Amino acid sequence: IFTASAPNTPWLGYGLSLLGGAVSGSLFIAARKSQGIDPLLMTASVMLQEGILAWAIPLSGVMPEQPWEFWRRSPLEGAGILVGFSALILFGSVTLSAGSQLCPAVASSTIYTSVSMSCSYVGQVALGGAAPEAGTLIGAALMLVAVALMALARCRDAPQPVAEGCEEAKGGSG
Repeated sequence: IFTASAPNTPWLGYGLSLLGGAVSGSLFIAARKSQGIDPLLMTASVMLQEGILAWAIPLSGVMPEQPWEFWRRSPLEGAGILVGFSALILFGSVTLSAGSQLCPAVASSTIYTSVSMSCSYVGQVALGGAAPEAGTLIGAALMLVAVALMALARCRDAPQPVAEGCEEAKGGSG
């Protein structure tokens, strides 16, 4: 699986994914330490930086130019897709900033990763018609188990009185 002789292995993609994970982890830690800063201000900063990169990367020539035929053929559909993706990214950035401030970095990053992964697999099946392999599903299930264990550990370590929502997680009445 990790042989160097595989001719079509996308090593750059793997490397950039690892770098993206490290940067994402740093984002969760920074957001956790930014208590008191309005999540909308943090989101505006992230969106500005993402917007600059979204324009800079194609203009730099690093990636191949995409054909504009789709935009010429269906400009309203293209505009709708652009607005839809922009709204999703904005909503995701706001919730990521707020969520990272409200819970520990380890919990927010694991929850973010598992939800992103789960939604991606659902989209892969629903939109792409390609089911994930057994090993992928096992990995996804283990990630969800990790999220549940972290939530239960947080409830167990919560000072008395029992933290909100932990009573139900422990199986108590409430």
